[in-house]
Amino acid sequence: MTTPLTEHRVGRLVLSLPAEMRRAGQEHVLCSSVYVEEREWTSSNGYKKVWSDWLQKLSEQRSPPGVWEILIEQREIAPRCQAVLAHDNEHDRTIRTWFALLDAGSHGVWMKCAREHHAPEQALARLYAVARSYRPIEKRGSFLPESWFYLERGAITGFPLKGEYTSVQFEGAPLGPGHQLCVRVVPGAEAQSGHMGRLRRALALGLSEESTVTILQTGPRRVAGFEGEELIIQVETEDSEHLRWVWSYSGQPGALHAPCIELSMHAMGDAREEKLRLWENILESIRHLLPQPPAPWLQLL
Repeated sequence: MTTPLTEHRVGRLVLSLPAEMRRAGQEHVLCSSVYVEEREWTSSNGYKKVWSDWLQKLSEQRSPPGVWEILIEQREIAPRCQAVLAHDNEHDRTIRTWFALLDAGSHGVWMKCAREHHAPEQALARLYAVARSYRPIEKRGSFLPESWFYLERGAITGFPLKGEYTSVQFEGAPLGPGHQLCVRVVPGAEAQSGHMGRLRRALALGLSEESTVTILQTGPRRVAGFEGEELIIQVETEDSEHLRWVWSYSGQPGALHAPCIELSMHAMGDAREEKLRLWENILESIRHLLPQPPAPWLQLL
């Protein structure tokens, strides 16, 4: 029987997963400094209540020496998008951050960006650009143009590629409780990137004296047009058996369309054939969405 698959978009990657798998955590960063997070409203007046509660929470934080008010400035930076500049470090009065909340209908979009001393208006301009370009996905399974940068409930367009970062964790059957598939995309190039590097170092050290490590598969593998490396290992202890998969592409320095990409998955060793097939299907489903060049005014961000 064929397992129904659901298409997911992670930044500029597309992959298909079993319908039972859901996002368990995620992080998205644009322009190297704008942190973006979507949150569903929990009440009918969600936008106003969440923003009011956030201002109250900010105002109650400990202020740095010589500062009496945490909140420095508030303004509406776009329709249905409020922002506040606040002190963001109880020990240093020079560290200030812009926080913003966009009302996207059924959910909100949280944003934050540190204010740089040498370019005080840049952070606010970046938040404005996110608020201006963000579009919610009205129906699950329907998508905006493929050239956009995708979160879970919406997408953003027009940003420079040099500062895009996304990390998403999926969990659910057939991986089992406590096990995940992780997808990570970062700008630029990384040697021995993240999980692959850690696994190689762990293998060199034997992982631990109580573990037996068997390499099931290793070598080059082309995924979504990128020539990366694949590593599959089995880790046995006295009372358990685990499988770990990693595929990574280290990216090309200065090549904005060739970011560092890393996929990792871990699961118990039971139903091995099913999980090996799942990994194969995931890698075969991956596509990389080529973005359009950013608008000229966004290049300044």
